[in-house]
Amino acid sequence: MRSMLLEKAKELLKNADFRWAFCGGYAIDLFLDRETRKHGDIDICVLENDRNKIADFMLSCGWNVYQFLGQGKVRRLHAGGSSEPGRNLMCVKDGCSLVKFYPCGENDVFWHEFFHTGMEKLDYLEFLFGNMRNDEYIFNQKLNITREMQKAVLYNGDLPYIAPEVALMYKASNADNPEYQRDYEAAVPWLGKEQMLWLHEGLKKLYPQGHCWLQE
Repeated sequence: MRSMLLEKAKELLKNADFRWAFCGGYAIDLFLDRETRKHGDIDICVLENDRNKIADFMLSCGWNVYQFLGQGKVRRLHAGGSSEPGRNLMCVKDGCSLVKFYPCGENDVFWHEFFHTGMEKLDYLEFLFGNMRNDEYIFNQKLNITREMQKAVLYNGDLPYIAPEVALMYKASNADNPEYQRDYEAAVPWLGKEQMLWLHEGLKKLYPQGHCWLQE
């Protein structure tokens, strides 16, 4: 499964001075090596300590960069600036039809509206941040949910992606989302025993009162 959009994203990021991997629904597609559903955007997993480096790189490539603020607001970033830890970054090309921005009365802060029409060209990327300790990817530091980096990031050819069990752990917080449920149903039959065990143990730590995927 070699999506042209993913190929173009890889070409954009090939000279970037930071680690990255596809995540979200595309990670499930890359694991299964087939397109499972239509995707609204492309999510890229990166490391928190590369935050400002990522923003500057995308700005230097001619993209507009926004930091999510919550409650429907984003803040536009400029070269040499900084963004707050824990905030995802939205990168948009001029003319992108997936998102619209509206002034909200604050300098460089906007309301945004996202349209789930699907991507036709590479004009929208979202960067999601994680952490690494030694050679482990940290999913949840407080609960000590970690994954060896070589198991957390896999490859479909030369396309890096977050392992399906890790991607599903993120999606578990919104398991009522029909698309996330389809991702779960598509990926789980193909997980290895060790992958399933990691997902199962992680879900038990995250949801001690129970979770629908644990019941299944």
